[in-house]
Amino acid sequence: MEGRTESNQNPLYDNELNAKRIKAAVDKELMNKRYQQTSESPGLLVHYHIVIEDKSVVIREPDAHNYSPYWLGSDMNAYQYKEGTLIIDLMDAEANALIWRGWAVAILEDVDPKDTEVRLNKIIERIFEDLPASSGK
Repeated sequence: MEGRTESNQNPLYDNELNAKRIKAAVDKELMNKRYQQTSESPGLLVHYHIVIEDKSVVIREPDAHNYSPYWLGSDMNAYQYKEGTLIIDLMDAEANALIWRGWAVAILEDVDPKDTEVRLNKIIERIFEDLPASSGK
């Protein structure tokens, strides 16, 4: 199994430390599913993609009032945030074809760097829940 990074090159998220964290978590989940790691003629290749997007949402505040058709007391607020998507692809190494894809989407917030590894492990564990276990071939 071999890893490769593709992303929008955001150094806050796409960096060597996170690459190591993702690789370790993916390796663990694949071992849990009875896939064996090998560097000699691997059957699967692992690719992952990190996508970061700026998003916004407009929300009507719940305590806004509408007294008449001529005066609207509604209070609309726009909120901006970053949305992160981690996509993990398993590729057939011989055919170079996608055989499985899993992903997770989350709102990115200021997180204590000490919690990053724990959050990534949980996210990757959730991504791999639907991956079928290896038949051992």
